[in-house]
Amino acid sequence: MDAADETWVAITDFVWGGGEAEAAAALLRSESIPCYLKNDDVLRHLEWPLRDTTYGNLTLMVPASFAHQAREILNSRVSEAELEAQAEKSESE
Repeated sequence: MDAADETWVAITDFVWGGGEAEAAAALLRSESIPCYLKNDDVLRHLEWPLRDTTYGNLTLMVPASFAHQAREILNSRVSEAELEAQAEKSESE
């Protein structure tokens, strides 16, 4: 089954801004786990208090078949520096 045909599930939530959500997504992508940040496209276009009060957080979504693996990766002890390095690597690709 193709990831696009699967049910996508929420792995974790992040507060918009600060880069943690993007770093976590980059880490999963570096492990070939498809993912996206739910609400990212909406929140990018809103002015600041609406981001926090109207639409809430970013939700990291993955196909159900990758959920266990994604949680294990994100729950492993990864330093902030490693997450930032993964995010930068993902942006340059």
